[in-house]
Amino acid sequence: MKIDIGILTCNRYEILSKNLNKLLEKKNLFSKIILVDNGSDQDCVKKLKKNFSSFGQIDIIFNEKNLGVGARNIIFKKSNADLLVCIDDDAIINNIYESFVRLKKIFLKINNLGILNFKIIDSTLQKVIKREFPQTKYELLKFNKILKISYFIGAGFAIKKEVFKNFKFNEKFFYAQEEIDLSYRIIDQGYLMLFDPKITLIHYRDNNTRLSTKKVYELNLKHRMIINFRYLPLKHLIVSNILWTIKTFVSTLSFNVILDSYIYYLNEKKKYKRTVISNSTIKYIKKTNGRLYY
Repeated sequence: MKIDIGILTCNRYEILSKNLNKLLEKKNLFSKIILVDNGSDQDCVKKLKKNFSSFGQIDIIFNEKNLGVGARNIIFKKSNADLLVCIDDDAIINNIYESFVRLKKIFLKINNLGILNFKIIDSTLQKVIKREFPQTKYELLKFNKILKISYFIGAGFAIKKEVFKNFKFNEKFFYAQEEIDLSYRIIDQGYLMLFDPKITLIHYRDNNTRLSTKKVYELNLKHRMIINFRYLPLKHLIVSNILWTIKTFVSTLSFNVILDSYIYYLNEKKKYKRTVISNSTIKYIKKTNGRLYY
């Protein structure tokens, strides 16, 4: 079973180089690293070309501008491995050998497994923070066992070939909610998604290149309303939109953010066809403590 590693990066050369060097220490475990530079500045690009372009196992693609998280689709397109391990550039896998052996065994054992999410440990707090645990019931983490999930955290996951070749991230989503959008479609086609606490990585969360908190709330609301329109029954759509609007206003105290988000929603939703997920998918999301309303 061949494994590729996919990394999306932008202006984080220092932590990225540390990550790449650690992976290359175990280069016999994977076929190649597909690295997509998402519009980094020229200094970062020069360093990448100088220090890593000569490695045969690293395939570097340089985007002229930042295409957002949808640029992960470039990784999907480039990989032909049986499994693709996707990690953030600032997320470093622990115990690479044991982790890769374990994820291979899990995918071989469970035929309909589409995505396996890793345990993501915050480097500062040395624990999993709530927003990086793919369950709304955070207390389940303490049982340290594999859990069924209905959405995944993009900082560290494995996805099998038949899934990443047939499903794509929404490239109109620059940032936020892209995992939920993809998860709904994958689950609705009968695939299983799991969280494995035994495969861990440390997330260093380089905040210098991240969007402002206010902008993140805005993008979450915009994209969540699009997702609701595309996939949710009317009752769920209305309730979820109300909850996300309240949360966004309380968090930003900005009427402009709400207004801009609804203008975006009303314009963008015309470009999408409603393909409501099945009742069995809704039951699965509820049973796995997923994000149906909020």
